[in-house]
Amino acid sequence: MLRGNHEQMLLDCIYSGDLQWLVPENGGIETLRAYGFEPTDIDDLGDIKIPGEHLTFFKSLPFYHEDSQAIYVHAGLLPGVPVNQTPSEILIWTRNHHFYDEYTGKLCFFGHTPTQLLPKAGRSRKFGIYINGDCVGLDTSGEHDSPLSCLRTQSFTLYQAYPTGVTEVERLGHLKPKDRSKQKSADAHDASSVTSPRD
Repeated sequence: MLRGNHEQMLLDCIYSGDLQWLVPENGGIETLRAYGFEPTDIDDLGDIKIPGEHLTFFKSLPFYHEDSQAIYVHAGLLPGVPVNQTPSEILIWTRNHHFYDEYTGKLCFFGHTPTQLLPKAGRSRKFGIYINGDCVGLDTSGEHDSPLSCLRTQSFTLYQAYPTGVTEVERLGHLKPKDRSKQKSADAHDASSVTSPRD
């Protein structure tokens, strides 16, 4: 689980009084309703009673995760900047076309921007995921009939569930970006095994 912009907006609202989360399009009001509050019930932010363990969970969420295969972020990266040196605002908020178009490096999975709004070159169909260079966009939301998407990262098998109850499975292994770190290691090994001819 990663921290995204909506978790951050919730925390900013509760702890800093930032009202951006309560703009209807940002989902805060619907979230409060799920917790049993109506906007008319709230005289000030101190009236909002989200369970402490939920707030502790939201605060514990990391801004990114990295394993041997990939980097996982909510929104994206700055090309050329290591993830551990990237400001958290970028990791949860960015919508940078240089990232979508030009990112090369360790495979990066991201969400935040619906794939329908990403460059066409990386999409194969209306509700498909985005694969371009070394980045993979998974946010297939954005419309009332959009599916919820999940990708098995090792095999690149895409699972999608639509609001109508329809589910789909699509195998995308042939589109999986090559692991450049393994390729560089293999290239270095090949270069070290080349011997020069004797005089």
